[in-house]
Amino acid sequence: MLDPPAGNTIAIEAADERRPHLLLDVPVNVAGSAGSTASLSGLLIEGSVHMTRPRGRIRLLHTTLAPFLAPPSLKVEAAADADASIEIAFSIAGQLLVPNAPASRLLLLDSIVDAGEGVAIGGLAGADSAPAASIERSTIFGSSSFVELSASETIFTRVVQVERSQSGCIRFSFVPDKSRTPRRYRCQPDLAVDEAVARVEETLSPPRKLTSAERKPIAIPIIRTLGPRFMADVFGDPAYAQLHPTGPAEIARGAEDGSEMGAFCHLKQPQRESNLRTRFREYLPFGLDPGIIYVT
Repeated sequence: MLDPPAGNTIAIEAADERRPHLLLDVPVNVAGSAGSTASLSGLLIEGSVHMTRPRGRIRLLHTTLAPFLAPPSLKVEAAADADASIEIAFSIAGQLLVPNAPASRLLLLDSIVDAGEGVAIGGLAGADSAPAASIERSTIFGSSSFVELSASETIFTRVVQVERSQSGCIRFSFVPDKSRTPRRYRCQPDLAVDEAVARVEETLSPPRKLTSAERKPIAIPIIRTLGPRFMADVFGDPAYAQLHPTGPAEIARGAEDGSEMGAFCHLKQPQRESNLRTRFREYLPFGLDPGIIYVT
């Protein structure tokens, strides 16, 4: 039981060059208090975390809550006056169940949430909505539902449902077809469809906008084929959640700065590869061909 007093912090952190591996028979219980913080950093946990008093902050930093082994990975108990802030950065987790409360919030940065084909992020019943969330440079395996959502450079592999679509924004992300979200800016496959439609409209004489019925046969093949491909999508595989080199360039270079969408956006691999190929052309001895092998 982690029970920091109000206004205080309890942190469990790995020592330098160590990776503690916790095998749990029962969940880690966090009893939050107003203004308190419970922080887990640098840990590999085979088990789950339950927030039994949903107040204060719980932080997961560079921590793995092994997906599928103890679903859900993180569960916050329901309370009408809940004031919980869930902050996850540079981490891997399974299903996240966070009840919708006006004062609660979910922050997800540079992370992977993996529920396979199930509900990745939702309320306590799974079908309910999670509270307002901000997600950046992350990969979400599974469906998700939120009250409000702001997201950037994120891959959602399955449908996203947002209750308040009039607020928030999704930018430079992959959002599956039939999702209900706030306004989108340069998201895929929407952007590819719009560009294909614009090319057709330019050929019309006189120029005009295509109707919804005319757009449909253009959009359907793009929606079916333009999606993220991964080297591996099973937790524990060496290339887990890495984009496949032969996948769509619209996703591999779809972030705001031209890097890839998803949890590995911060590595800036497209830019590094472009720089490396430039150096190859300048300095590679005659008769040799370069080959790039990504680290897993």
